[in-house]
This record gives sequence, C-alpha cells and structure tokens, in this order.
Amino acid sequence: MPGLPLFPFFALAGGMAGLGYIIPLRQSRERAAAEALKTQEKANKVEEEKNSVKASLVTAEIELLIGKQLSTRLMVAHQELVFRMSKMRKKFAQQYGFVVPEVRVADDFAIPPKSYQIKVHGTVVAEYQMRVGEIMVLLGTRGVPDIPGEEIREPAFGMRAYSVLEPFAEDLKRENFTFADNMSVLLTHLSEVIRNNLPQLLSYKDMKALLERLDPEYRKLADEICTSHIS
Repeated sequence: MPGLPLFPFFALAGGMAGLGYIIPLRQSRERAAAEALKTQEKANKVEEEKNSVKASLVTAEIELLIGKQLSTRLMVAHQELVFRMSKMRKKFAQQYGFVVPEVRVADDFAIPPKSYQIKVHGTVVAEYQMRVGEIMVLLGTRGVPDIPGEEIREPAFGMRAYSVLEPFAEDLKRENFTFADNMSVLLTHLSEVIRNNLPQLLSYKDMKALLERLDPEYRKLADEICTSHIS
C-alpha cells in the first residue's frame, strides 16, 4: 500500500524465513538425538542380554546343594552355618596362604530330601545321605554304645560311626563318646572335600600372591624351577 513503510514487512519476512529454517533444523536435530538414544538403548539391551547369558554360564567354584528335609533342619540355624563356614575359610587361609572361594549354598529339591551334594566347578565330587535328627557317634576302635542305633560310616574319612537319636546325647557324654550333629558332619565333610580339591581351587592370581610372599631366595628358586621346566 502506498505510504506504508517497507522496513517492517522486510523484517517480518526475514523473521518468517528464519523460522522456516530454524524449526526444520531443530526438528532434524531432535530426530537425530532420538535415533541416537534409541540406538544406544538397543546396544545396552544387547549388552545386558550378553552379560546375562555369560552370568548364567558361570558356575560357582564350590557349591553345597542341600535336599529339602535336610535344608529345613539346617536353615533353623542358618546364621550358625554361615558363621562356621566363614570360620572354616579363614582357617584355610591361615593354613595355606590363600582364601578359598565362597561356598554357594542352595536348596535342591531334585536330590533326595535328606542328602547333600558338594560340587567343585560344577561337578559333584561328594554326596551323602544324612540321618536327619540323629547324631553320629565316632567309634574309632571302640565298640558300639549300649544305645539303640545303627552302625554307619562317617562321610569325610570313612571312619566307623554309629547313628543314634539326638535324645541319647547325654548318655553318650556320660560314656565319653565323641559325637557330632548333622551340621558338624556336613561341615567336616565339606572341609575335607575342599582340602582334597585345593589344586583345582588355586587360581593364577592366588599362586602369584603366594610366590610374591616368599623370601627372595625362594622366589629365585621358584623362577629357576619354572625356567628349567619351560626350557
């Protein structure tokens, strides 16, 4: 229209043109960011699934699987079981200079209800059918006590033993018999199994730590022995 200033129209046109450029650019950036986020989420999901599969394939180095009935019996004193297993591992560390792996304890209803299995690297290396609610009298060279029971074999060392009901414990004490309850029998067996499988449980890291604690002359001897075997 004649007489109207042109500058405001040019400014408005420039602003509209700028918006026409900026808005699509911003939308394009937002789409790119959303796509990048989506791609990252997919990558994270794939990585999580991969780690999950790896985790499922990893087996505990030491496992103690307990049948249903025996588990019910032992879990009453769960804290004592954990404490005594921790004490056992500490004793191994003091004796052999390295910490044995933690023992994974789990119920297993697929095994007989009164039994337990001990696994090392996923392989059953020992198992035993416990007499739940009975105590095991360690006979050695002694005769059986004059108490109703049954002669059996102790699982850790194969020693002669005699199984009697728990109420006879006081009678056994009076006759100076040595006896053990279910938990003590299991832990003694577990301890002996671990001791017999120490070479399989000793990792490269543990061996390196043991060698580093040696005096210099012994480390030198170890190096010479290893070198001679390699050559």
